[in-house]
Amino acid sequence: MEKRGGWAPLKKIRVEEEEDSSPWKIKKTLTREELSTKGQCVRLQDSDVKNFILNNWSEMIVKRAEIDDIRITVDDLDTGSEHESSFRYYKPHPKHKGGYFLQGLWKYNFVERRSLSAGDEIGLFCDPRTKKLCFSVLKRAKTEQDSNLLNT
Repeated sequence: MEKRGGWAPLKKIRVEEEEDSSPWKIKKTLTREELSTKGQCVRLQDSDVKNFILNNWSEMIVKRAEIDDIRITVDDLDTGSEHESSFRYYKPHPKHKGGYFLQGLWKYNFVERRSLSAGDEIGLFCDPRTKKLCFSVLKRAKTEQDSNLLNT
């Protein structure tokens, strides 16, 4: 691949810097299951939780989350609102994988209030100063209605 004026490597560096500087360390594309009537929680990737949430919390809080729900505040940065939720780690079990879950009023406070759909991408990060989780809808999934509008 021929370099023209050295610009190809610079573009790559800029993209990497942009990704590193993004506050949205945890990005998740929502599934139908997480949004269904049974979907009272959202499972977060273990490695993301360990790297970007738990390292901001005290050891005591982390250990408590492994045995019980802990109450947390989630700031919806898109709407400027705060919502109480609970967070917990469930050990793997024959009927489920286990993992870290944001639950409590997840369905009401986020799925219904923000009209989330399967395929929407959400972002989370832990504010190191306040220890609160911050939430945003990063990308909306294309809906059938969107497709119909494009075809008219």
